[in-house]
Amino acid sequence: MNKFKQISAIALAAALLQPTQITQAQDTQPEKKFQRQLHDEDSEAQLPFTGIVDDTGKMFTEWHHLTKDWFGVRTFLSEHGVNIEGTYKGDNKYNFNDSNNNKSSHHKSYLALNSTFDFEKIAGIQGLVVFTSFETWDDQNGSEGSILNKIWIEQEVLDGQFKLKLGKLELGDDFLYNKNSSGFLSSNFSESPTVLGSIFSTSAFGITAQTLPTENTYITLGIFDGAAHRGYPLERRGPKTLFDSPGDTFFIGEAGYAWKNENGKDRSIGGGIWYHSGPHANKNAGSPNQTGVHGVYALFDFDICDESPDNPKSKQGLKGFSQYAYTDPAFSTVDHHATIGVNYLGLIPSRDDDRAGAGISYSHLTQHPGAALVDDYSLLYELFYNYKFTKFITIHTNYQYNVNPGGTGVDDQDVLNIRFVVKF
Repeated sequence: MNKFKQISAIALAAALLQPTQITQAQDTQPEKKFQRQLHDEDSEAQLPFTGIVDDTGKMFTEWHHLTKDWFGVRTFLSEHGVNIEGTYKGDNKYNFNDSNNNKSSHHKSYLALNSTFDFEKIAGIQGLVVFTSFETWDDQNGSEGSILNKIWIEQEVLDGQFKLKLGKLELGDDFLYNKNSSGFLSSNFSESPTVLGSIFSTSAFGITAQTLPTENTYITLGIFDGAAHRGYPLERRGPKTLFDSPGDTFFIGEAGYAWKNENGKDRSIGGGIWYHSGPHANKNAGSPNQTGVHGVYALFDFDICDESPDNPKSKQGLKGFSQYAYTDPAFSTVDHHATIGVNYLGLIPSRDDDRAGAGISYSHLTQHPGAALVDDYSLLYELFYNYKFTKFITIHTNYQYNVNPGGTGVDDQDVLNIRFVVKF
């Protein structure tokens, strides 16, 4: 834990020693033609940034990063195609009713350093971006480590109508993502437990391709190394198991459509299908294992009300989302999974950047004997309020109540999680 304290102290000292100059501030990120895949600006996904943020002349509370501008170095690098950003997250979780009917607490620290290289600015190669994300963590239970979790190259052509991405990727950056689900901490709202192959639990070598056939539609295809379910640490192996034994592969395709209804509210709907080529144990006693399992899913995002309907740049208001996914109960603990939720940006007057939300996640559990489960469903309720203390400090207050967690007969759990996020 000392390394996190040292980094924070050095960063704060560097920030406060920087001179303040009054110049025109710029805070922009290029607009994309299609917004389906872009996470919200307060999303904690580790994603590339190719815009320019200049905090010169701004108050401390308006800085986008704790370390501000590095005496002009950060803005210089950004203008020349290199963006570097760090994120620290500290989780403090309190379980008021764990499996032993005792109160418990848990702390985990996480640090990510992201680098984006925009080769249009660096070398005049239009649409070429390289992204890396180095991550380290320290858990009070003794788990700690560091890893280069993402490193990929992406090329856009035809003015963004087609893009190809190759390298160490995370599935959730491009697939199965509800754009209105920002702010939820439970993985039930960002990934589906019906997806087999452990592809959500780690980054893996893969390739994705996206095309925008029309202004309102998209099609995305992906191929990933699928050997994680055999115990291979794919995040540390690169493409080895994709081209060598065991050679299991995860295929996925998704398509969607976005539009505005008669009241001008944004709507988007999407759906996908996936296939995992590896062998899977059959949960029916005495039934043979099967090579190759597939599943399907659907997504829906919708705006409910806007605080400033006449201002197209305003993001404040109430938004909703839902998701449904299915796979064969003979090979998955969860065969049906559904979520629904809402979040509101700027719910409290004068707190325009705070986000509040509520959601429900339902998992139907297989009753095949091989699963050895007691309950046939699990239900999760989540409430949160994210307080934007400054542009670079966010305090997440999150409460979850889990009915039949895991379906194994343990007591219901109610958990309070306080997360501190600092961008530097």
